[in-house]
This record gives sequence, structure tokens and C-alpha cells, in this order.
Amino acid sequence: MSNIVFDSTDLSALGLVTRGVSGVHDLVPSVTDRVWVPGKLQPDDAVIRDSDLGQMEFDCAVIGTDHADLITNLSALKAAANPRKGWKFFTITDLSGLRTLALPGRFPVNLDKIPYVMHVAEFNWGWERVGYWEDASEQSKVISGLSDTVSNDGDLVTYPIWQCELTGDMPDGLSFQVTDGTNIYEYVYDGELVTGNVLLVKTDLATPVLDGSTDFANTDSESDYPPLAVGVNTVTRTSTDYTLTCRYRRRFE
Repeated sequence: MSNIVFDSTDLSALGLVTRGVSGVHDLVPSVTDRVWVPGKLQPDDAVIRDSDLGQMEFDCAVIGTDHADLITNLSALKAAANPRKGWKFFTITDLSGLRTLALPGRFPVNLDKIPYVMHVAEFNWGWERVGYWEDASEQSKVISGLSDTVSNDGDLVTYPIWQCELTGDMPDGLSFQVTDGTNIYEYVYDGELVTGNVLLVKTDLATPVLDGSTDFANTDSESDYPPLAVGVNTVTRTSTDYTLTCRYRRRFE
């Protein structure tokens, strides 16, 4: 049995018991475009997206002390895992320390059709999830000196937040590079920065945020939003007038 937490709500506290789980540990395939070429026995597959959505299914039971209590528990469960909430963070005891984004399927129980004598409901419930799991707790690495390394020992590329805290005035802005040994990514901020400014470079959203406000205007149009490749990444900054911190969550298949 597994405890499920969706959107910060522990569904087991609402009476949910999951007797069986499927799809939680599955590897989610890439989305590909398949083209058959005359004269070749195998197709040419082009990857459109690194991973498709994963499908999870739970063999569920909800128990009440009596029929009225069962309906109360089911109603609370239906509201807590309403698909209209959209994609929310999801954790399960099978994968300790990890989280993913999940979307519940339509609640499969019609409360109006449960016989009055019943105080147990059994059903299968399908959910969707994104194709990876990531650290539930954020990790961080402060870049030492002008050049340092950050190791990503997850299974997949991850998209960190680069946090730049100004310890001195930088009238010409700042820049830093990240390389995985093959690719070089550089972020360049051209605007004036002063002591105390905090610039967040959010790579998953490709968004720079200065002191809490989005600031695309001063980001160079050629800038990259440097990801962390699997393995060792070398980070180089052009000045020690700011503290550079890499905040990231490893991703796993």
C-alpha cells in the first residue's frame, strides 16, 4: 500500500487505501515521428519530444465507519484530487524523496449509486504524469572562484535556477558560461546592476527575474538559459562581484 500526496494533500488521510499501483516505475517513451523510407527495412524515427506522458493506475479502496461516513470520505477525496486543479506536484511512498507533476483522471465512483448498506468502495483510478521524477528537495551549489563545477548525477538533463547576488556594483552587467564538455551555454545580462540586486535566471521557463520582477529587457537577445547536463558541468563567471549559486533538482526516469 502506498500513501499518495497530491497538491500537498495526503489522500490516505481522506480514507484512500491503494492496494495496487502500476505505471509509477515505468520508463516513459519518447514522442517520435516515424517515417518509412523505400528500400530500408527499419523506419527513420525523429524524436519530437524527449518523453511522452506516463500513465498510472491505482487499485483503490475507501472505507467508512458506515454509509454516511463513506460518502463523506469519497466526497473529500473527489474534491482533493479534482482534475480541474490541473497539473500539481505528486509524491508516493514507493519513490521516497522524489516528486513529479501529475493530473488525476475523472473520479471513477458515482456517489449517488452506492448502495446504502455499503461502507466500502473499491475502484480503479487512472492518472497521468510527466515523464520524469525529480528531487523533492532542491539542491544547491555555490560557485567558488571564477570557475567551478556542478555535478548532475541524475538520469536526465535538468533546468536549474542560477541565482546571482550582487556584492558590488556592476554597471555593465554580468555573464556566466556553463559547459558539459561538448556544448557551451552563456547567459548575458547587459543592464546595470548594483550591490544588493538579486538576479534569478530561471532556465526551465527561460525567464530572468531581477529583484522579484521579470526583466527580459536587459538580457542579451543571444543569451542561453544554461541547463545542467548529466555528469560534470563547468561553470565560469566573469567577476567575483556577485555570488553565483546553482539551485537544481536532479531528474530521474
